[in-house]
Amino acid sequence: RMKHLFGLLVAIIFLSTLDLSYCLGANVTKLCPGTNQFTPRHKVDLYIMSKCPYGTQALLKMASVVDNIGDSMDLNIEFIGTYSGRGSDISFKSLHGQTEVEGDKWMLCIISVLNKNYEYMQYLSCIAQDHTAVPNNVDSCLFPIKNSTQYNQINQCFQGQMANQLLKQSFDASNYQGIHSSPTFMFDDNPYSGSREPQTLSNSICSSVPNSGILHAIQIRFWILLFLCMITILFIVIMIACAVGLMSYIRYQADREAPSFSQLDDSEAFETSDGVLEDEEL
Repeated sequence: RMKHLFGLLVAIIFLSTLDLSYCLGANVTKLCPGTNQFTPRHKVDLYIMSKCPYGTQALLKMASVVDNIGDSMDLNIEFIGTYSGRGSDISFKSLHGQTEVEGDKWMLCIISVLNKNYEYMQYLSCIAQDHTAVPNNVDSCLFPIKNSTQYNQINQCFQGQMANQLLKQSFDASNYQGIHSSPTFMFDDNPYSGSREPQTLSNSICSSVPNSGILHAIQIRFWILLFLCMITILFIVIMIACAVGLMSYIRYQADREAPSFSQLDDSEAFETSDGVLEDEEL
């Protein structure tokens, strides 16, 4: 048993030294070009307005960045604006009017439905090509998927309360960061104000420090170690309980088989009386 327990403890120590985030699907994938094989993904946040000419230009630049290093980053697109009220009575305001609010909702619904492998980016890029036509150009940009389930889901999102919820969350994210300028870039939670050329953006993202990814990996390793420690403690408790139970059973069996003191006294008395009777008869 001690050998097994020692081996389990050694296994825990060994596993705690591994970067198991690879196995658990953490934010780890291909690195940016020119570096090692694996690294945590870089967190990239882009804050824009759907009818802002500079914001839509930034969105188009980011589409090229996605083509370059998309597997090395997690892109999050948020929109800038304010709202009042709640539930079905909520009212949104944006710098370029209600048409921009509608454009924001359309883009968020597209991102929500087509969120796998940046599938949404080609449709957002199409919309961003002419910011003055937003949101009237949404339907033509979605024409390639006109008869698909995804198209219906996007429309249901926009027509229902989901669009309001998404836009509220997006405005909350922007206001929480105190961001009111379109576009605003954040790489690994650090503001970026350099060139917006795709290659420069890619290089800046790749050279940023992915603090969130490191913390994520550390957290995963901590919970794995804690889980293994709990399993070890449970194993020890079970072994102790089994040992105590076994000792109690052995003692119980020994007590049952051994004669009691009263039985021994009666037996000795019987033998003594027999002996006295025999002497008298003689």
